[in-house]
Amino acid sequence: MQKNTSLIAKSTISLIALALLLSGCSKSTEGANTSSGENDALVTDAKATGETTFGSSVKLPSGVEISFGALSSYKPSPYASNVTPGALTNKFEVTVINNGSETIDPTMVTFSQGSGSNVCTDLLDGDNGINGTLASALAKGETGKFDYAVSCIDAKKGDPLFLTATVGADVVKVSGSLG
Repeated sequence: MQKNTSLIAKSTISLIALALLLSGCSKSTEGANTSSGENDALVTDAKATGETTFGSSVKLPSGVEISFGALSSYKPSPYASNVTPGALTNKFEVTVINNGSETIDPTMVTFSQGSGSNVCTDLLDGDNGINGTLASALAKGETGKFDYAVSCIDAKKGDPLFLTATVGADVVKVSGSLG
């Protein structure tokens, strides 16, 4: 019994010493991440290559055509993400037609939204089919559709909604009123 206790004690001390040694091997990252995490300005301040309203479409210089369905109020499922109780939630359909020369990578389709002074976030709600982006890459000549939703805190029906969408190098400014 004495041998086992001694072996356990030595093993524990060795593991602690090893952990302390290894923790000193990494470089300090203090101050390395100075970003506030608020990078919406990178999207919302970008120069638009197209402008439209909800319920309309726009052809972009790249040959891509994108349409934004009419805004409609909707009730998120209990499992939807980014929902703040009492916030106004709207959804719309996005259709992307790739008449350009390059394949559209779904990771290159992004959105940023706002409603005046109201804070708006995107929603993901798999139970209602709202996945927020294309399901797969779109080759030349292909069309993709998906539903997108927003949740706007302290917003009221009729408040403005401004959306900035990027599709590759194209930037689209979309405007409308919350339903």
